[in-house]
Amino acid sequence: MADPDRGFDAIVVGEFERAFYGDQYKQLAPPFALYGVQLWLPELNGPVDATNELHVSLLALLGVHSRREAQRSRFRSKAAMRAQVIEQGRHLGGRPPYGYRLVDAGPHPNAGHAKWGRRAQRLEPEPTSAPHVQWMFAQRLAGRSVAGIALGS
Repeated sequence: MADPDRGFDAIVVGEFERAFYGDQYKQLAPPFALYGVQLWLPELNGPVDATNELHVSLLALLGVHSRREAQRSRFRSKAAMRAQVIEQGRHLGGRPPYGYRLVDAGPHPNAGHAKWGRRAQRLEPEPTSAPHVQWMFAQRLAGRSVAGIALGS
Protein backbone atom coordinates (compact mmCIF):
# COMPACT_ATOMS: atom_id res chain seq x y z
CA MET A 1 0.00 0.00 0.00
CA ALA A 2 2.82 2.43 0.77
CA ASP A 3 5.86 3.27 -1.33
CA PRO A 4 8.69 4.71 0.84
CA ASP A 5 9.50 7.36 -1.78
CA ARG A 6 5.94 8.37 -2.67
CA GLY A 7 3.94 7.91 0.53
CA PHE A 8 0.54 6.24 0.29
CA ASP A 9 -1.07 5.00 -2.91
CA ALA A 10 -4.49 4.68 -1.29
CA ILE A 11 -6.27 5.87 1.85
CA VAL A 12 -9.09 3.72 3.16
CA VAL A 13 -11.56 5.58 5.34
CA GLY A 14 -13.37 3.28 7.78
CA GLU A 15 -15.61 5.93 9.34
CA PHE A 16 -16.31 9.10 7.38
CA GLU A 17 -16.84 11.09 10.60
CA ARG A 18 -13.11 10.72 11.24
CA ALA A 19 -12.00 11.62 7.73
CA PHE A 20 -13.45 14.92 6.58
CA TYR A 21 -14.97 17.83 8.47
CA GLY A 22 -17.08 20.29 6.50
CA ASP A 23 -15.53 20.94 3.08
CA GLN A 24 -12.10 19.44 3.83
CA TYR A 25 -12.37 16.94 0.97
CA LYS A 26 -12.68 19.81 -1.51
CA GLN A 27 -9.42 21.23 -0.11
CA LEU A 28 -7.62 17.87 -0.10
CA ALA A 29 -8.73 16.57 -3.50
CA PRO A 30 -6.10 18.53 -5.51
CA PRO A 31 -3.11 17.28 -3.46
CA PHE A 32 -4.54 13.75 -3.57
CA ALA A 33 -4.73 13.97 -7.38
CA LEU A 34 -1.28 15.55 -7.63
CA TYR A 35 0.36 12.74 -5.64
CA GLY A 36 -1.81 9.95 -7.07
CA VAL A 37 -3.51 9.13 -3.78
CA GLN A 38 -6.73 7.20 -4.12
CA LEU A 39 -9.43 7.55 -1.46
CA TRP A 40 -11.65 4.57 -0.63
CA LEU A 41 -14.95 4.87 1.23
CA PRO A 42 -17.23 2.08 2.48
CA GLU A 43 -20.23 4.22 1.49
CA LEU A 44 -19.10 3.92 -2.13
CA ASN A 45 -17.96 0.30 -1.86
CA GLY A 46 -14.60 1.35 -3.25
CA PRO A 47 -12.61 4.29 -4.57
CA VAL A 48 -13.82 7.87 -4.83
CA ASP A 49 -13.95 9.26 -8.36
CA ALA A 50 -13.32 13.01 -8.06
CA THR A 51 -14.79 13.54 -11.55
CA ASN A 52 -18.09 11.89 -10.58
CA GLU A 53 -20.61 14.52 -9.36
CA LEU A 54 -22.43 11.97 -7.20
CA HIS A 55 -19.21 11.01 -5.41
CA VAL A 56 -18.28 14.65 -4.80
CA SER A 57 -21.84 15.39 -3.61
CA LEU A 58 -21.73 12.40 -1.25
CA LEU A 59 -18.43 13.61 0.20
CA ALA A 60 -19.90 17.09 0.71
CA LEU A 61 -22.92 15.57 2.48
CA LEU A 62 -20.71 13.34 4.64
CA GLY A 63 -18.58 16.38 5.54
CA VAL A 64 -21.66 18.28 6.71
CA HIS A 65 -22.80 15.24 8.69
CA SER A 66 -19.33 14.89 10.20
CA ARG A 67 -19.32 18.54 11.26
CA ARG A 68 -22.76 18.12 12.84
CA GLU A 69 -21.66 14.98 14.69
CA ALA A 70 -18.52 16.73 16.00
CA GLN A 71 -20.67 19.60 17.31
CA ARG A 72 -23.10 17.15 18.95
CA SER A 73 -20.22 15.27 20.58
CA ARG A 74 -18.75 18.53 21.85
CA PHE A 75 -22.13 19.56 23.29
CA ARG A 76 -22.65 16.17 25.00
CA SER A 77 -19.14 16.23 26.50
CA LYS A 78 -19.53 19.76 27.84
CA ALA A 79 -22.99 18.95 29.24
CA ALA A 80 -21.62 15.87 31.03
CA MET A 81 -18.71 17.87 32.46
CA ARG A 82 -21.05 20.65 33.57
CA ALA A 83 -23.29 18.08 35.31
CA GLN A 84 -20.31 16.59 37.13
CA VAL A 85 -19.37 20.02 38.42
CA ILE A 86 -22.86 21.25 39.31
CA GLU A 87 -24.61 18.07 40.47
CA GLN A 88 -21.68 16.15 41.94
CA GLY A 89 -19.57 19.12 43.03
CA ARG A 90 -16.53 17.57 41.36
CA HIS A 91 -13.41 19.40 40.25
CA LEU A 92 -12.50 18.13 36.78
CA GLY A 93 -8.82 18.87 36.99
CA GLY A 94 -6.20 21.50 36.59
CA ARG A 95 -4.92 24.07 39.00
CA PRO A 96 -7.57 25.43 41.33
CA PRO A 97 -8.57 29.05 40.69
CA TYR A 98 -7.22 31.76 42.98
CA GLY A 99 -9.18 31.77 46.22
CA TYR A 100 -9.90 28.03 46.19
CA ARG A 101 -8.17 24.82 47.17
CA LEU A 102 -8.78 21.17 46.37
CA VAL A 103 -10.23 18.93 49.05
CA ASP A 104 -11.12 15.26 49.09
CA ALA A 105 -14.64 14.49 47.87
CA GLY A 106 -14.70 10.76 48.58
CA PRO A 107 -14.14 7.76 46.36
CA HIS A 108 -13.82 8.37 42.63
CA PRO A 109 -17.23 7.78 40.94
CA ASN A 110 -15.57 5.67 38.23
CA ALA A 111 -15.21 2.17 39.72
CA GLY A 112 -11.98 1.52 37.80
CA HIS A 113 -10.36 4.69 39.13
CA ALA A 114 -11.67 4.01 42.65
CA LYS A 115 -10.17 0.50 42.55
CA TRP A 116 -6.75 2.07 41.98
CA GLY A 117 -7.26 4.30 45.02
CA ARG A 118 -8.00 7.52 43.13
CA ARG A 119 -10.24 9.98 44.91
CA ALA A 120 -12.62 12.62 43.62
CA GLN A 121 -11.80 16.23 44.44
CA ARG A 122 -13.87 19.35 44.83
CA LEU A 123 -13.11 23.04 45.22
CA GLU A 124 -13.43 24.76 48.56
CA PRO A 125 -12.71 28.40 49.44
CA GLU A 126 -9.12 28.82 50.62
CA PRO A 127 -9.23 30.68 53.97
CA THR A 128 -6.45 33.20 53.38
CA SER A 129 -7.18 34.22 49.77
CA ALA A 130 -10.97 33.72 49.52
CA PRO A 131 -11.74 37.04 51.29
CA HIS A 132 -9.68 38.86 48.64
CA VAL A 133 -11.69 37.21 45.87
CA GLN A 134 -14.94 38.14 47.61
CA TRP A 135 -13.73 41.74 47.93
CA MET A 136 -12.81 41.90 44.21
CA PHE A 137 -16.25 40.63 43.18
CA ALA A 138 -17.97 43.05 45.55
CA GLN A 139 -15.97 45.92 44.05
CA ARG A 140 -16.92 44.84 40.53
CA LEU A 141 -20.59 44.58 41.48
CA ALA A 142 -20.33 48.08 42.95
CA GLY A 143 -19.40 49.33 39.48
CA ARG A 144 -15.60 49.60 39.67
CA SER A 145 -13.65 48.67 36.57
CA VAL A 146 -11.35 45.65 36.47
CA ALA A 147 -8.38 47.98 35.91
CA GLY A 148 -9.46 50.17 38.82
CA ILE A 149 -9.70 47.16 41.15
CA ALA A 150 -6.29 45.87 39.98
CA LEU A 151 -4.69 49.27 40.51
CA GLY A 152 -6.37 49.69 43.88
CA SER A 153 -7.72 53.10 42.93
